[in-house]
Amino acid sequence: MLRRVPTPFYAMKTLLFLIALSLPLLAQPQNLQNCEIKVVTTNKNVEIKLYQPNKVTILDFFITTCPHCQQHSPHMGELARKYPHGLSVISFAADGKANPTKLSAYIQQYKVTNPVIPMTNEHLGTFLPSNRSVPQMLVYDRKGQLIKVLLGWDENTKKNIETLLQTLLRK
Repeated sequence: MLRRVPTPFYAMKTLLFLIALSLPLLAQPQNLQNCEIKVVTTNKNVEIKLYQPNKVTILDFFITTCPHCQQHSPHMGELARKYPHGLSVISFAADGKANPTKLSAYIQQYKVTNPVIPMTNEHLGTFLPSNRSVPQMLVYDRKGQLIKVLLGWDENTKKNIETLLQTLLRK
């Protein structure tokens, strides 16, 4: 009789399964009104308030090596420029802490003009506990309530986000 010996891969799959079971206990921020992020830079700590009264907010999550993220990042900046008084776009680079040089090159190459917060993939789970797919955008209304989660990027997503923003900014 052959006996299956647990391999590191098997152990990792088991661990991931156990983590997946705990994920429903976490949740995306449903309300931004009291959310702050403390960002540690090389020379100072910066606190960023995610909620800005009377502004629609998009929390945008990406990684620098993702082709769809590379397509959508310039559009996030365009939206922020198009609606400067009604929209706040804050991007999070899930691989930004691991490779700040690559993130800096990404920001320049894809003309990212909105704030970008470098983070690790582990921190990504705080905001996106059930689905860490990127690009992913969490759209909040002017009161800081989560309205929509958009996954991926294509022409339909681009049209959908534009339509959603126009509706939210009219309210």
